[in-house]
Amino acid sequence: MYETPLRTLVPVWSPDSRWLAYPKFLKNHFHAITVHSLADGTSRVVTDGMSDATSPAFDPSGKYLWFLASTDVGLTAGWLDMSSIGRTVSRSAYVAVLRKDLASPLAPESDEEKKPGAKEKDAADGKEKSSGKEKAKADDAAKAKDPEPVRIDFDGFSQRILAVPVPAANYDQLVAGKEGVVFLT
Repeated sequence: MYETPLRTLVPVWSPDSRWLAYPKFLKNHFHAITVHSLADGTSRVVTDGMSDATSPAFDPSGKYLWFLASTDVGLTAGWLDMSSIGRTVSRSAYVAVLRKDLASPLAPESDEEKKPGAKEKDAADGKEKSSGKEKAKADDAAKAKDPEPVRIDFDGFSQRILAVPVPAANYDQLVAGKEGVVFLT
């Protein structure tokens, strides 16, 4: 299509290994996040192509797809000439909620404190008394359990893409850590 070193395929697996997400190189020299279903062999572009979207990463829970996107890449898209020298690119982090029935991971939390009732106090006391062996067994059982199947609702997908409240910077890569944790480099 285009002779460019930027035309690379860096796929990432969903936690259930049924989906691949990757940045697809578009005719406008930008990338769009694309997801591929191994179940039916179909691929769908989930970002609009108006920004350069890269570095997709599934959340370990399978609820969210994180990625980076930039709207000031235009002058750097032509890599062969010198017009892109000295042009810095800033990227912002985004998260897409994969299903309609899931809550936003960025929803504001209530600042009201809850008074612990009798049941909560008893539960807290019981948790303190449980032995380390029981906790280790529970952790092992959770690790051995198969991951929940990842489901993606494509209807209204673009309405569930949210900007992550971190400043835009010259981010190169986004990596998902444990649930709710993302690393930006």
